[in-house]
Amino acid sequence: MAAYEFKETVNGQEFPVLGVVSLWFGVAFVGATAVAQALRGTKDTVASSMEVVLFALILASGVYLAFRAGQGGLPLAAVPLLINVGTLIIVQGVPFADLWENARFQSNISAYEQVVDLVASGELAPGDDGFADLPARYRRLSENGRIFINQSGGVTRIFFFLDNSVSGLAGYFYRADGAPPQAEFGGDWTAVLRKRPSWYYCARVD
Repeated sequence: MAAYEFKETVNGQEFPVLGVVSLWFGVAFVGATAVAQALRGTKDTVASSMEVVLFALILASGVYLAFRAGQGGLPLAAVPLLINVGTLIIVQGVPFADLWENARFQSNISAYEQVVDLVASGELAPGDDGFADLPARYRRLSENGRIFINQSGGVTRIFFFLDNSVSGLAGYFYRADGAPPQAEFGGDWTAVLRKRPSWYYCARVD
């Protein structure tokens, strides 16, 4: 008899289906947002569309909570709303693009510095347009496998492209004397982030 009563109690406190749906949707939404920002530094169409669905789930969760509030079982009834609000906080507050950018730089820093050594030794020299094609093993470090080199005033400056399009420019800037970028490579930087001595992440919107 006791076992039967225990089973009834458990069944009466089942995890709400809306909570399960919200949990799986939240995982998918956070993953889509992280991938979109990692690849483009912004949300793509899929992630933006999922945000509309999330707000609908938050609304549904609020209605569900209000409905269940008068029937008992309030803690479990609040779970879907907590999950959906938590998902919103994560996708709005976690800087996935910055985390990815930092991880990318740190994992490739030795390769970046090897390219700097090649430029300093003269093994890698720019053409008349200031560009140089990276050796095959380093092409992943810069968009289209090319870097821009400037060696004026006794200071070597190198720019590794992460994005170079009509909408803007972003990449890693190396300056041998450690000074931050100013007018180099067009200037007008909207973002300059020091990564380590002589290295900066730079971006601008054209």
